[in-house]
Amino acid sequence: MTFLYRLYQLFIFFPLFIVVTILVALTTALGCMVGLSRWFAFGPSRFWGWFTIRFLFLPVKVEGREHLQRGQSYIFAANHQGAFDIFLLSGFLGREFKWMMKASLRKVPFVGFACEKAGFIFVDKSSQGRCPTAVGRRHFFDRLPRRCPHFHRTYGHFSQRCVPVGRRTPIASCANHHRWKF
Repeated sequence: MTFLYRLYQLFIFFPLFIVVTILVALTTALGCMVGLSRWFAFGPSRFWGWFTIRFLFLPVKVEGREHLQRGQSYIFAANHQGAFDIFLLSGFLGREFKWMMKASLRKVPFVGFACEKAGFIFVDKSSQGRCPTAVGRRHFFDRLPRRCPHFHRTYGHFSQRCVPVGRRTPIASCANHHRWKF
């Protein structure tokens, strides 16, 4: 059975995933460029996350969503020990959020461009001086208009999602989150 699943992943899912990723990225970028970023920054990525999890036949059970209050901003910090938390949060959390990601992801074809147009936050981790020290504080958001005007304009309504990318230990466990996230 595992062999058949690997064949499915390689010859059916992976090609579909590439096509859906490109279509979602283009849809997001075009929708945000015409001024509809309120919906296009989140709607297509919800489908992308849902598609990825469902087409890999992964079971999902969301608990605790009832504790999230409407109109309240949150910071979602996943442990990022696997690749699926991105798809799970996008597809199943049911909240609009702006991603915080390392700046090198801007170079990923289609996806980086779409994330930039959606107003997601790119953090340059190449030097400690460039990392924001107070993500949740107002003065950090006041410096954002040049890079992500949509986030600044409505920052009080949106939540933020960040993962400790690059913080894994040699024994494949997750180290402490970067200090600059909080």
